Amino acid sequence: MQIHLGSEWRKALRRILRNPVVEVVAAIVLVLVAAWFVIQSEAEHRATLFPLLFGHK
Repeated sequence: MQIHLGSEWRKALRRILRNPVVEVVAAIVLVLVAAWFVIQSEAEHRATLFPLLFGHK
């Protein structure tokens, strides 16, 4: 009896990644990371304590 695990883990991983819940959580994480980068770059370039996302001083 020979056990072939070459493609089974790939199928399981694909099934997990194709789950709609995982896709939604990944999209939320991506948006939060992008927002964090924007806020960090705004904070580095401005002299105010809190970054202003819209408008000017």
